Amino acid sequence: MQDDDRADEIADESVESYADRKHYVISNPLERSPSRLANGNGDPRTKAELLDEIDDLQNQLDAINDILNPPSDDDDDDYDADDDTDDGDASD
Repeated sequence: MQDDDRADEIADESVESYADRKHYVISNPLERSPSRLANGNGDPRTKAELLDEIDDLQNQLDAINDILNPPSDDDDDDYDADDDTDDGDASD
């Protein structure tokens, strides 16, 4: 069952009227105040705060790297990466 009159009524209704009737709140999160655009990207943090955040994150990455790849405490003097010969003379 089609109701052309109701369809026209809804089509002619403003967004604000529809939202009010449905008890919706309309907001525009894309609307930015000039103070939020101070650093060019809408992030309210200052450059110093961002640099501190980068330092903190780098420290966390370093700690994770140390956990995943612990520094070797063994000094293996018996192995020389540049020495591909056996313990004998290369002229053997």
